[in-house]
Formats: sequence, C-alpha cells, structure tokens
Amino acid sequence: MANKAFLVRDGLRSGTTLVIDSAGNWVGNTITETYGGTNQTTYTTGDILYASGANTLGKLAIAGNGDVLTLAGGVPTWATPVSAPNSFGFVTGDSGSVPADKTSDTVQITGGTGITTSVTGSPAVLVITNDSPNVDQNIWLTIAADSGGPVAANTTSDTLTLAGGTNISSAIAGDTVTFNWSATLNELSDVVAGSPAIGAVLYNDGTNWVKLDRGTNGQVLTMGSPLLPAWQTNAGVQNLWLNIAADTGGPVAANTTTDTLTFTGGVGITTSISGDTVTITNDGSLTPGDGLQTGAGSPLTIQVDSTVARMNQTNTGTFITDIVDLGVIGTLAVSTLTTTALTQVAVASFAVATYRSAEFTVQATQGSNYHTTKLLAVHDGVNADSSEYGTITMPSFFGSPATGSPAISGVQATYTVDINGGNLRLLATPVTTSSTVFKVTAHLTKV
Repeated sequence: MANKAFLVRDGLRSGTTLVIDSAGNWVGNTITETYGGTNQTTYTTGDILYASGANTLGKLAIAGNGDVLTLAGGVPTWATPVSAPNSFGFVTGDSGSVPADKTSDTVQITGGTGITTSVTGSPAVLVITNDSPNVDQNIWLTIAADSGGPVAANTTSDTLTLAGGTNISSAIAGDTVTFNWSATLNELSDVVAGSPAIGAVLYNDGTNWVKLDRGTNGQVLTMGSPLLPAWQTNAGVQNLWLNIAADTGGPVAANTTTDTLTFTGGVGITTSISGDTVTITNDGSLTPGDGLQTGAGSPLTIQVDSTVARMNQTNTGTFITDIVDLGVIGTLAVSTLTTTALTQVAVASFAVATYRSAEFTVQATQGSNYHTTKLLAVHDGVNADSSEYGTITMPSFFGSPATGSPAISGVQATYTVDINGGNLRLLATPVTTSSTVFKVTAHLTKV
C-alpha cells in the first residue's frame, strides 16, 4: 500500500505518513522541484525564487533600497545602480551651448516669440507650435514706382495694386500678372502715312510724322539736303583720306575707290603685307653708340646729297675697320690694331679694284709716347708707292731710337705699302715689343 494516499479522520495520509493534518496544514516532507514543489520551507519578505541550476530553485534575498536587479555569472543578483550615460555631449540652441554632463540636468525646450512648446504622453511627444501660422511676412522693405513713393512695406494688411496707365491694362491669374498694351497706330493722329507699303520708313519732318517709301535694291539711306532722310545709290567704299603724300611727290587726291595704294621700298627698304598688317623693313641695322654704326656684314644705306652712302664694319681679331662709302667718288675708312710684334703688320688696307689712291693719317701710341704721320699712296694694279710727310712725335726726339731701346721717345714705327691678295696694304714695323696701338684714318679715292 506504499505510495498511496488515504483520507482518514485526522487528515490525509500517504501510506502510514500523515501529510495534511485535520486543520489543513502540510505536515509531510518537503516537495522537491521535480514534483512541482520549491524545495524551500521558509521565506523572508522580499525573497525572490529563481532557477539556480537545472531543476533547482534558489532564493535571492532582499537587498537595500535603490538597488537594481541585474545578472552576474548568469543568475540574478542585486547591485548598486550605475548612473545612466548622457545622450549628448552638448545641448546647443540658436545661441548659446551648455555641456550635457549631469544626469540630473533637465533639457528645457522653450518657445520664443510666437512659439509655444508642450510635452505629452508616454513615450513623451514634443510639440512645437507657431502661435501665428497665418501671418505672412513682408517681401520688400519699400515699394516704389516711376513716380511717387517709395512707401514702406510694413503692414501685412496692405494690398499691392498693379494698375495699368494710359493704354495699359493689367490682369492677375493665379500667380501670374499680365500687362497688356491696348493702343494702336491709328491713334497717332499726327502721322500722315496714307497707305504705306512694306519697307516704308517713318520719320519726322520737324512738324509731322511722314513716311518715306522704300527704296530699290542696293540703295542706302542717307541724309539729304535739307536734313531729311533719302534713298540714294550706294557709292561704294568711302575713301579714308582726302590726299596721299610722301617725302617727295604728291599729294594726290584719294578720290577714286578703284585706286591702289602701293607701299614700295626704296634703297635698303623692303615692304610686305600679311592680313591687315603692312611691314616696312630696313635691310640694314643700327646699333646704339656714338654716331651711326652697323653690325658686321649688314650695310646701312643713308642719303648724302644726291649720292648714296653705305656704312659697314669688319672685325678680324684686333684689326677693326669702319667704312663710310660716300658714293661714286670716295670712301672714308678708319681702322685700329694693337700689336707687340717687331715685324711688319698691316694697319690698313683697301681693294685695288675699287680704289686708286689714298691719304692715310696714322697715330701710334706706346705708353706715354705718341707718334702721328701722314702718307699718300697710289698703285697701278701691280705696284704701289707712298710718300710720308707731316711727322710729329711727343715728347719730341730727333733721329731714330736705338734698336732695343723702345723707351726712347720719338718715332714708334716705320711705314711702307704693298699689294697683297688684291689689296693695297699700309704696313707698320714697330720699334718695340711693348704694346703699340695704331689708329688709321684713310680717305680713299675710287678708280
């Protein structure tokens, strides 16, 4: 009869064990969890049952006020609450900013002028209300017109009226304002137009508006005499100048549109046209300096009376020659040479095919010793001869310096002429190995 319950006079028995007495109290063994019990026999106010393991219930005793229930090791436990983190770093408005660093702070959303705020419900709902939702703002500060005004646009109850003036009407449809012109030309009572044809022109004759009938193809509208418009035959391109003149000749009248203005270069000048540009080129070149000079191999043409003079320069080492060609008669040439030789050196030369004779003025300088002399020279194409005269030295010295004594003042060189390679040469023999500078001016007479 084990494991069977019997209802008896003094309670409920399980087998021979009394489990519920006659007063209804449980007097049996503790009921375990697997049989629907708690396996607990006593409780304190605030205890919490929880599964502390599989098929096992435990009690969590009450903790202190303010503690919160949390988990530790996978089971419930009481713990001191941790402050909630802030939702924002700062709270900022249109002006001003404060840090959100205290959980006890309150964010208060306050309405400004014409704005109210409210918070209702759970969860909370924030409502921001415009107290004057139907009040329009002014679009302009003032309103002005061609005449009158300006007036202040400061009253929202005012009405801006767009009114048409003479022969103008206005209309509004939706957001569009339309202005219409209601006049016609028939209302211009001072126009004497008759029946104008296509292309007729309206002009004022000083009193009335009248029409000028159209012209024919190709005609141009000009101002006639009296000063009234008229159609005339197109005269073509107009002249840019009244007359055209040059240094010599002319002027000629610029009165024929079929004429051609030609830019022609003279001696040493060339011209060219590219597009709208006329280029006038000097075939020679000028170099800044004392007087007129030219670069080597670039003759420059200048006018000397009725003849043509040309200037050029050659530079061979220390031997430099400047030449001015004076035309059909002769040439002026200058040359310079610096040497330390005791042998003959050419200090000037000219082409025997071009020049027959020459007058040389020679200056020789050695230190503070100066020697100048003149020579006349002539040739027959094969032989050349010269005559020296007008010799001056500074300081003065009579006779020739002794050989090997260049410091003795007096004549610094001896001179002669020869023909070599088609040129007549003026040859100088210095008396010293000290640097001697020769400068020669030659008046050359052509063959």
